[in-house]
Amino acid sequence: MKKLLFCLCALMLLSGCTFWDSAAPQDHSSVLEQEKEFKAIIKSVENLLAEKDLPEHEACTGNSDTAACYGFKAEALRDGWVLSSTYALEAFEIALFHAKSEANVTIIEEKLHTYLDDLEEKYASAAPQTAAVVRRAAIVSRGSFCALIVCDDALQTEVLAAINAEISD
Repeated sequence: MKKLLFCLCALMLLSGCTFWDSAAPQDHSSVLEQEKEFKAIIKSVENLLAEKDLPEHEACTGNSDTAACYGFKAEALRDGWVLSSTYALEAFEIALFHAKSEANVTIIEEKLHTYLDDLEEKYASAAPQTAAVVRRAAIVSRGSFCALIVCDDALQTEVLAAINAEISD
């Protein structure tokens, strides 16, 4: 899986899949509240997943590593968190992003759709069941938060509920 992600990331970066947000900075207190909310989202998802029988997986946190895997610049993120299967043919991946602006969220969503399209195409002939899980993946966003959820439908519903429970309106 690591080799697959590395190759995918390298191809995306070489093809120019990058962006830069020139939006005005946000109010400092608002940013602090969002950072607190993002940490609560991560904790809620981690608590949910701790109760589940998951495939062998690894976690990745921070701006640079999480952004590079999906083809956008780390400067677009305040924070990121990814949990993904270590087995190349297992469709399990949950990625949470806290973007620096809502404009960045739109671009992140576009990059995630491209990522999923490429992933589904790779699995289509070698692992049709995995491709079907990728096809049903969810990309959701609210405010400056964005999530990619690639897993079975029941777990996807639970992860979405955990995320929504932590986001204030």
